[in-house]
Amino acid sequence: MPSGDAMNATAARGVDASPSDGEWQGFWRGHSVASEIAMADFYGLRHVLLKYLPRHGTVVEAGCGLGRYVFYLRALGMRAVGCERLLPALQMAQRWASAYPEDRGAFSAADVRQMPVRDASLSGYISLGVIEHFPEGPSGAINEAFRVLHPGGVAIFEVPSARAFDGYLHQIKRGLGTLIGRRRGPAVATMHEEPLAPRALGALVRAAGFTLLFCAGVDLIYPAWSLGIGPRWYGPLQRSERTALAEWGGLAVAVGMKSGTGIRCFVCGVLIRHAAANSVAFCDACRSRLPEDVGEAYSPAHINDVQWQSLDRTGTESAGRCSQCGGEVVRDRRFGDWGFSLPVCATCVRQPLVNLVLAHRAIKRVWRPRTTEAA
Repeated sequence: MPSGDAMNATAARGVDASPSDGEWQGFWRGHSVASEIAMADFYGLRHVLLKYLPRHGTVVEAGCGLGRYVFYLRALGMRAVGCERLLPALQMAQRWASAYPEDRGAFSAADVRQMPVRDASLSGYISLGVIEHFPEGPSGAINEAFRVLHPGGVAIFEVPSARAFDGYLHQIKRGLGTLIGRRRGPAVATMHEEPLAPRALGALVRAAGFTLLFCAGVDLIYPAWSLGIGPRWYGPLQRSERTALAEWGGLAVAVGMKSGTGIRCFVCGVLIRHAAANSVAFCDACRSRLPEDVGEAYSPAHINDVQWQSLDRTGTESAGRCSQCGGEVVRDRRFGDWGFSLPVCATCVRQPLVNLVLAHRAIKRVWRPRTTEAA
C-alpha cells in the first residue's frame, strides 16, 4: 500500500467520484473514529476476524471507513492497513492516526476494485459492508482480493444478509412507502445496496478461486436491536447463534483462502512445502507451540467453526496480573482489555501466538453504547 509522501499524494488526488458520494458523506458526518472504535464489539464479527486473519505479513481492510478494525488489529500487533475511496472518511481516519505514532501512515486512498497493490503481496484482506454497494455487482472486488493475496492468504467478506429477520420488515415498509407515493419527487442518487444470503456470498467467493473456510449468517443481536428489541433478549439471541437460527443473523460472512504453491505459515509466514487444501497451515515450529485445543480449531474438521463469544454488557474490564507473563496489566487507552476475559499486558497481547490463543479461549463481546465523542 502507498505510505508516507506517496500515500499523501494518492489521498490528495482521490479516486473516481460516485453519484452517491453525497449520501456517503452525510453518513460519515454522523460518526466519529471514537464512536466507531466503541462500536467494534457491537457488530458480532470480531471473533471471525481474530480466528482467520494470518498473524504475519500485511492485512488490508479494503473500504475501511473510519478504520475501527485497522486500529484494533494494529493494537494487537498485526500489520494492518486501511484503504478508503471516500476522502472525508479517509481524512478522519488519518487525523485520528496522526495522534498515535504507531498508526501514522496506516491509511491511503484507493478503490477496492483496482488497488495499488502488487500481485500476491498481502497475507490478509478484510471487506466489511463494502462489496454490496457496487451496482455492477461484487465480483470485481472479490476478484481483486484474490489477486492481491499470496497463496495461503485469507479474505473475509461481510455483507448485510438477505436472510436477516429484520430485513423482511424493512422491505415491507419500503414497499408500503412506494405504494402510497412517499417516494414521489425528483430522483436522488442514493447508495446502492444489495444484501446477499450467506450461501450466495459463499458461491461468489468460490467462483473467484478461493477455498471456502467459513460461510454463515452471524449476529442475531444487531437485527433485533434495529427492530427495538431490548437488551433482556440479547443473551438468548447470542446463544441462538450456535444453532441453525444463525442463518437469520444480520450479517452474511464468507472466509476464503487462496490456495496454491508457496503456502506460508499462518503465524510466522515461513514457506511450507505441504499443507492441507482446506485449512490454514502452520510450520512445525509454530504448531509445536500451539496448545492442543487451538491447533485442533484449525484442523480441516474444525476450520469452519468459530469460537462463541461470551456476552458481557457490563463492560467490566479484565483485572489482575497478566495471565501470560505475570506482569502488570495497564488498561489500553483506546481498547481497555482488548476484549479478552483473561488479563493480558500490552507486550504479551501483541505476540501472535498469544492473541491467537486468547481469541480461541478468552474472547468476549463487550456491549458498549455508541459514543458521540468527536474524532
